[in-house]
Amino acid sequence: MDPVKESFEEVCRLAQKEGAGVELLIHESENLKISYQKKKLDKYEMTTSRQGGFRVLWGGGQGYASTENFSPQALLHSYQEALSNAKALVLGAGESSGADPSGVGPVSRGESPAASPESLLAQPAEYRNLDHLQSDEQPSLEAQRQVAEWLESKTLEVDPRLTHVPYTAYVESRWKRRLLNSNGVDAQSSLRSFFGYAHALAKQDDQTKSDGDSFFSRDFSKIQVEPVCQSAAQRALSRLGARPLPTGTYPVLIDREEVPSFISMLLSHLSAQEVLDEKSLLKGKVGQKVAASILNLLDDPFDERGSGLRSFDSEGTPSRPLTLIQEGVLQSYFTNLETAQRLGVANTGHALRSPSSQMSIGPSNIVVQSGEESFADLVGGKGKVVHLSTLNGGLHAGYKASTGDFSLPAEGFLYEGGKNLGPVDQFVVSGNILDLLMKIEKIGRDYNSPGSNILSPDWLISELSFAGG
Repeated sequence: MDPVKESFEEVCRLAQKEGAGVELLIHESENLKISYQKKKLDKYEMTTSRQGGFRVLWGGGQGYASTENFSPQALLHSYQEALSNAKALVLGAGESSGADPSGVGPVSRGESPAASPESLLAQPAEYRNLDHLQSDEQPSLEAQRQVAEWLESKTLEVDPRLTHVPYTAYVESRWKRRLLNSNGVDAQSSLRSFFGYAHALAKQDDQTKSDGDSFFSRDFSKIQVEPVCQSAAQRALSRLGARPLPTGTYPVLIDREEVPSFISMLLSHLSAQEVLDEKSLLKGKVGQKVAASILNLLDDPFDERGSGLRSFDSEGTPSRPLTLIQEGVLQSYFTNLETAQRLGVANTGHALRSPSSQMSIGPSNIVVQSGEESFADLVGGKGKVVHLSTLNGGLHAGYKASTGDFSLPAEGFLYEGGKNLGPVDQFVVSGNILDLLMKIEKIGRDYNSPGSNILSPDWLISELSFAGG
């Protein structure tokens, strides 16, 4: 017996009478979080959530509503709210009447009035099974608590200059997704992961510095805590004694852990919606060179190192690898069903939304093809090279999406002839993301830590501008 499907099938019968298409996206999650502070248990949280979100297509409009109540009456009410929103958009009636106890998402713009509801919903398909990527073994709570304790204690043991581990936690996450629509799609998937991090604070004289590391695994038995603790400690200690970097233009080695920040600047410009809205700097550039020939960029939903693993997107379209940039030439944008129709291209399967949000577009796992050179090879081939190891403050304060320009406070290390001259700080690195892509000279062989949805080795950039002390 499947009460949700039975309720949804009744909704579909009502939607058919209205000439509407309907889709239900369900997210379920269970999370365990354990953290230690000052060698004492600081947090032990177990949380669960379950939410469903309707999308209704009617007359060229799209309406949304979400609910945490999965009774037949609640699901029917949520569908009716979403239908009302779609009608209000099309008929110009303003906001729909009636309160939605679960919170109705904003109404979409409905930019494709000529498209039938069925054409904007995925068709039934076969989906790749990802069960083999994770272990079924359930670790004991005591074993998980011990991992959380070690993340702090074993980091502090490395060196007496480590005074505190202010950010540390162990997290087990389980989540399920289900997508049903009136075309007959019923797609389901479930995943589990284990994640932990330690961020250490090092102090020497009147200077304090912090840094950290993390682990990510889909198999608890493969977690290695001590290497993470050693790495977190050494990263923090290595930044002690930093000096201001003189202002100038330098070759730059962008650390593999920070390359994702620069790729994030690029992602919105790869969205078909941004192209259609004329906000993308890459509009009209498919088939053109947009990066150095050494760059190959792939979206791979099946790369188990990444957090974006998925067998289908938020419309129920089967996921598949997509080449975005090949030898520096732009190959494709990300699309969902609507934007693919409007651009007249094949859908890439990158619809993205939560049960409580509107339809959008987003990647799965972004993967940069690796090169063959080690870190030592990359920093040893020039005179002075800045190893950009840390961006401070995030991208929001120093990146302008409309132009691609960035100006970001950062820290790192100065190398000369391959020799580390020591840590440097108090500088701002500036440039433009599209210019930076053209300036990639070499790409390393070793990837950043798993657990991000952006996987990349180090990048050697011919030059960037630095405003220092």
